[in-house]
Amino acid sequence: MSFFRSGVRSGVFNRFRFAGRRSLFFNAAASSTQLVGSSSMPHIVPSLIPYIMALLLASANDNENCDDMEHIVASPPLEVYSRQTPNAGMAVKASRDIRRGELLISEHPLLIWQEGMSKTDLRQWTDQLTPSARKALFSLSQRSDALAIEAEDKDNVDETARIRSANGFELELPAIPLPFNGRLPPQPSYASFLFANISRINHSCLPSCGHAMDWSRLRLEVFAMRDIQQGEDISIEYIPQLITLPSQERKDKLKSTFGFDCACALCSSSPDVLQQSDKRREQLKVSSRSLFGAGLNRQQMIGEMERIRTILSDEGYNVLPEFEQENVSKAYAMFVQMRGNYIKDGEDR
Repeated sequence: MSFFRSGVRSGVFNRFRFAGRRSLFFNAAASSTQLVGSSSMPHIVPSLIPYIMALLLASANDNENCDDMEHIVASPPLEVYSRQTPNAGMAVKASRDIRRGELLISEHPLLIWQEGMSKTDLRQWTDQLTPSARKALFSLSQRSDALAIEAEDKDNVDETARIRSANGFELELPAIPLPFNGRLPPQPSYASFLFANISRINHSCLPSCGHAMDWSRLRLEVFAMRDIQQGEDISIEYIPQLITLPSQERKDKLKSTFGFDCACALCSSSPDVLQQSDKRREQLKVSSRSLFGAGLNRQQMIGEMERIRTILSDEGYNVLPEFEQENVSKAYAMFVQMRGNYIKDGEDR
């Protein structure tokens, strides 16, 4: 496998609804940069342009459930700052108190590309970036671990490789129902995306926010999954299926993928705390694997779902988890939604 397989940060759940039409922007403040969003159009590799255009056209009439974006523009919730710790680089924090469920940023990608492209093709493509896009790209962090430096020493044709490897998101692409007949190339399954602003948000194994792609507008959206206090770092989870891995396996995977040593609040905890966390995550692995096991009736499955919810609560994990089996992830998401609706209805009565 090529080392520069960038963009494997997880996209969590895809959002197909149409959200508000407002173009968002950077608002420069005197002491910091308030992170509001980006309305710039992405730089797309030629092979993906027909697919992206078809995707946007297919969802052009999806005008339901428009989000009210006024709160983001009137009172930007995020700001970029430089962390005063070794090798921490830039980070994003809350510029005000944030409530659970709040949409924090909605952003077009800066770059969209496909894995497996030759380094020469990638270099020719990135050479065509506009000066502003190039400035945004090269302002992001890049991998500096020994593996990345060794790879660059062997082949320095693609000067953006270490930046894309450190900041990209690899997302599964939705299938497009084509309303016409004809011979067309097969639709791609995955593509890699890089965001000028969202890519600055750091990873945590206990993230405060979830993120999802709104394909109807080609925007990645970040949501608060719990109340967040002003000044607190904003975090997401970079890789799917970390929820059932013990601390050392998570660290190894993040190190090999992105080149950094995870120093989030959980991974920096005491050995006793990590041991308890590892036990809970092992219990999650067992429960998720047995959820659709032979012999489980409906009541037992609901009981297992509740067990998973309790373990996640004890772990302090607020984001909808991605398990090894996609059907388990979807079933659990549906269970949480139905449970929430049931509790809400009960409170209303």
